[in-house]
Amino acid sequence: MGLSEKKPEKQGAHETPSLLQLDDGIQSLCLLGSFKGASGMQLFLESHYPYQRISLDDSTLSELSPDLMLVGARDAEELVERIRELGQSLTGNPVMLAMVDDYNESDVLALMDEGVSTVITDYSDLLAFKASLAAAVNQAVVLRDKHAQLKDVTATAHTALKTASEIGMLMQYLQQSTTKTDMETLVDVTESFIRNLGLKGCFRARMLDQDLMRSTEGEPSAIQLTLLESLSERITQKGRILGLCGKSTAWVVSGPALVDEAFSGRMRDILIQGVDILDAKIHGLEMIEMIRQQHSQVFGVITLLQNSLIDSQHATKHIMKHLAMDIEQAAISLDLTEEQERSLLALSNSALDQMESLFAGFSLLERHFMAVLKGLEKVKEMADASVAKPEGDGEPGASGDAVELF
Repeated sequence: MGLSEKKPEKQGAHETPSLLQLDDGIQSLCLLGSFKGASGMQLFLESHYPYQRISLDDSTLSELSPDLMLVGARDAEELVERIRELGQSLTGNPVMLAMVDDYNESDVLALMDEGVSTVITDYSDLLAFKASLAAAVNQAVVLRDKHAQLKDVTATAHTALKTASEIGMLMQYLQQSTTKTDMETLVDVTESFIRNLGLKGCFRARMLDQDLMRSTEGEPSAIQLTLLESLSERITQKGRILGLCGKSTAWVVSGPALVDEAFSGRMRDILIQGVDILDAKIHGLEMIEMIRQQHSQVFGVITLLQNSLIDSQHATKHIMKHLAMDIEQAAISLDLTEEQERSLLALSNSALDQMESLFAGFSLLERHFMAVLKGLEKVKEMADASVAKPEGDGEPGASGDAVELF
């Protein structure tokens, strides 16, 4: 940057351009060419605004994105040609302020087609020139602000689309996990879910006596296992590593994009819901497994009671039958009176009746256990139906591009 009264150097057929720093932070590319007042106008501009001389090569121009362009030429044809040459190298859509010695009505359409908003032919009227330049600067400021707003809106729309896509993946994971009836297939869809989000990592899932660990890269590494064991907070993040902890599961994921605050925030929201979905599904499978186990245990107890009761009935009847026979023989051998014999037989018959009443109570207990078993059968059928695999349910395929693992 600097101020100079040195006349522009020639570079081929065109003069060396300047990059002016105008008011409101506006940058203007100044390429005045060789019209009548070009030298005087160049010196006027460089004496009033900070400037920097630049070259016209494509690599330099491609890095520029000026808000405003001051372009000059002898006639409209040369002016149009120069604007087109610059347009092939420059980025953006700057406000065009043109200076030309003369132009006619037939040139207006060509100039407007190239984006020229104002044409100046009287260079001696500096007040009019300053007014035109101020108007062009204001226009450039408005366009710059609108571009910034459009950029923000575009970024917001892009974020909304990505969020919708990620929520769609979460809903798909919810639907897929609902149909799974065992831990192996459940961890399969969980691994696919992590991959589909463009992440890598590992996770652990525990259900009763099952403890499964899975990594998107095959077997979990030692450092991944250490990270899983160290998780205690519900959400933990350090750089591009994100840890999430639930009641029955723990996840450790990573990805380069997690260093971006917006992306990281969305991932935390999506993944913690995924952890809750897996927790809820594991809890449901645990309840179903416990119902099955209790059904099996109660059925075994009732079967044992039935067998024991039948054996007890047979043994008791056998004992009482022989007891009555022994009492009858004893009564005869002891030469008892008829009254004494009737008393002994009455005692024997009373004992038999009491045993029958006891067996009737056992039968009532057996019927009660059978009623409990029928209730457990219904609960078991409902539990089995809740995890029954629908017809045509296919295994989800894993997708998502590979990313760098931490």
